[in-house]
Amino acid sequence: MEGIDDIKTDANIANILKRLKDAAPAKKKEKVAEDNSSDDNIKQNPRSLEVPVQNIPVESIPRPVIDRKEDPEVNNDLEDHKFVEENILPWFSKSDKDNNLLHYIKLNNSGNLEYCSIKTDRLAEVIASLKIKPDYLCDIDYYKSDHYVLYVKQFDSDYSYNRSYTPESKVIVIDETQIVSEDSTTTNESTNPDLVKITSDELTAAVACSDKYTHCVVFTDLGIADFIGKSDEVTCSCCSPDLNKWFEETSNYIQLKNTEYDANPRVISDDAVAIRDFKYDIVTMHRPGIITLDSVDNEDPNYQIHIKLKDEYSFIPMNRVLGCLKDYSLNSNKSIDDFKRFINRYFDIIV
Repeated sequence: MEGIDDIKTDANIANILKRLKDAAPAKKKEKVAEDNSSDDNIKQNPRSLEVPVQNIPVESIPRPVIDRKEDPEVNNDLEDHKFVEENILPWFSKSDKDNNLLHYIKLNNSGNLEYCSIKTDRLAEVIASLKIKPDYLCDIDYYKSDHYVLYVKQFDSDYSYNRSYTPESKVIVIDETQIVSEDSTTTNESTNPDLVKITSDELTAAVACSDKYTHCVVFTDLGIADFIGKSDEVTCSCCSPDLNKWFEETSNYIQLKNTEYDANPRVISDDAVAIRDFKYDIVTMHRPGIITLDSVDNEDPNYQIHIKLKDEYSFIPMNRVLGCLKDYSLNSNKSIDDFKRFINRYFDIIV
């Protein structure tokens, strides 16, 4: 990348661009070398600095080099340690990661976090310039959700009270001259209650226990997810038309606890196996909960699927059920097996 030292406007941009060059694959380097053989070629190939987002460094300060010979257990490759897979929420997989957009967090003028994104096909110097702005905080891994949310139920959680704390000291200061242990008693009747203090460890425990948490159970077409989060961060309206967006953004932006996921069973019942490989885009509802499915691709006038919600899922709103059925007829990302498992879990097939 000849001529990079000529960038005088910002040394940090030059530094990042140099590291981008060093991190690029061998073939990419050869192409860049050819493109930079003359100033005319540079002008004719302005996009030669483009690189995949995974090759763009987050920091402009080089990381220290660790001698693996001294400590063979040290490994900075996150995937070698399965760090990425273990830290993905159970209702996502590595294939759900959004590589078309660079998602990042910045600090707005009010001092609050703001989540933003740009396309990863931008020129490398554009992304480098973005990363060194004062309000740019960090990149984030963002996972796109294929889940169609049918219903969300929220309960008050006692998560904060179930955590245990062991303060290092049990000393209580009564006043400036009298110090007793927690189990001791005093006969000083003149002690002012306002002077009673507790250790900072106990104060920390009291503050942590005062946090309010909510347990969320999310019923989707692909399975049932549940997690715990801070009440002021995960609260949503169960009738919101943006439940899908709420679930995706909550999964990516909020620190969740005790995450569990019950995916739809892989084994499909005999009734569901009878479902043909159609896009069921003709929906008839005879009365709430009783639905007939057919397809424009179906040439057999006697073949239709008649389904009704199972009693245990009667709480799911009908607008979400119908919306999900329509989504399957339009969504190319979902397979007929996904559809069969969805029907198998939530519906009885009426023979």
